[in-house]
Amino acid sequence: IVLGNYSSGKSTFINALIGNEILPNSDSPLTANVFEIRQSKENNFARIGFFLDNEKVEIEISDSDYKVIAGENKITDLVETIQNKYLQLAAPTQSQILHLILETINQFNVEGEQFDLSDLISLEVPFNKGVLSKSEHDYVIFDTPGANSSSNKNHFEILKNALQNMSNGLTIFVSELNQLDAVDSENLYDELQSIKEIDHRFSLIVVNKADSASLAEMETQQVLQQSIPRNLYSEGIFFVSSIMGLGSKTDGEFFNSNYDRIYKKSLDEFQNSSSEYYQRLYQHNIVSSQLKNRNLRDSKESSHPLVYTNSGLLSIELEINTFASKYSAYNKCQQTNLYLN
Repeated sequence: IVLGNYSSGKSTFINALIGNEILPNSDSPLTANVFEIRQSKENNFARIGFFLDNEKVEIEISDSDYKVIAGENKITDLVETIQNKYLQLAAPTQSQILHLILETINQFNVEGEQFDLSDLISLEVPFNKGVLSKSEHDYVIFDTPGANSSSNKNHFEILKNALQNMSNGLTIFVSELNQLDAVDSENLYDELQSIKEIDHRFSLIVVNKADSASLAEMETQQVLQQSIPRNLYSEGIFFVSSIMGLGSKTDGEFFNSNYDRIYKKSLDEFQNSSSEYYQRLYQHNIVSSQLKNRNLRDSKESSHPLVYTNSGLLSIELEINTFASKYSAYNKCQQTNLYLN
């Protein structure tokens, strides 16, 4: 369950976990209150599903094409716009089509088109490269609107409904370093405590855009005393550059030209150990000494690309997988209670 204030790079972080630039940039308002993202079992299959005026709409995407398999009569204007954009693609890929469709849905909604879009949009997409793509576990990623959204209360109700019949919920809060003391996140903690599907013993804090923060001057105790760590810190604080992590999985290919610029400008710092500003973001993680040593060992021994490791994305994905493989198994009483209920 990925949370965070607007402009914290939450959608970019989720795209990095998925390994493809699927979700539109979160600097603009999101279409649905919640995205539910499941890992597809087939690399050449993806699906988008939502309700429009209470009628189901479903779109399937293959390698380089798409097909509306339900509710086409409800989205005639939408399909026309999608098709026009699709025809402009020189060599369409699955991720380009997914991004295009979600962006178009978002634009229609933001521009005040008269249709009643469901609060939840479900996605089924392949995970590309990295730890999660090779894991034996079934992951569902929930992307929520900004924690400082005026309708945040409603988003939590949608999230609670979507989480029914699921287990082992892991909270990941995404923030920039200078936003960790955000006071508008105070009501968030009580809301999280009320969601019984979440394993409240564990939560992860991701400091995004860490490559542009002054980490050398950072004092651990000062960070831990700020609002978000003070209320959510349990498993650790992980420092990540989502753009560099995403680029390591897409071979440096981006739809967003600003991401492309940042990636190319920073690439030498993340893959050249002799660079004056060589970046190894995982070294700054604020975790227990045991976990710190494990982070350093796993990163040092990693066979993954250096940019992926140094972006901090490897470290956070290993921790998510460890939670699924190890920690969640010790939550049997809560899971049994949920099952019986």
